[in-house]
Amino acid sequence: MARCMIFASGLALHFWGDAVQYAAYILNRTPTSANPSRASPLEMLTGVQPQLADIVVFGSACTAYRDPGKKAWKPRAEVGMIIGKDDETKGYKVYLPHDRIVIVTQHVQNVETLNAPGNEQLQAQLAEWTSCCAGTGGGSSSEGESGCPRQG
Repeated sequence: MARCMIFASGLALHFWGDAVQYAAYILNRTPTSANPSRASPLEMLTGVQPQLADIVVFGSACTAYRDPGKKAWKPRAEVGMIIGKDDETKGYKVYLPHDRIVIVTQHVQNVETLNAPGNEQLQAQLAEWTSCCAGTGGGSSSEGESGCPRQG
């Protein structure tokens, strides 16, 4: 999953660690057939169904607010790319290519989510995967004849 995220985003390969962390974040929140009633691993641990609204496309462009401090003529927002979620806060990890740094901020706009109007293909693929895996019990270990994604 992380490999696909890196190549689909077009980011450099040195972001592989962020891709692996974000892939784990997503997988821990998605339902799996290994748990009773297809609960996610996080739901099994906490008993609360996770919210998937904050999952965004890895490497998607965004506008991130950045506190300019006392420099009045410095821009307050910069264009960056989302490379994950921060573990300690509810913020996103955003790579700013102009400054070549990663910042953590909750204040992002123009975020590409799964529910974005341009992602009908992703929505259809997700619906197909969930319906075919629910019917087969998700017992396949790799993507095969049914087209189900690999479990595990």
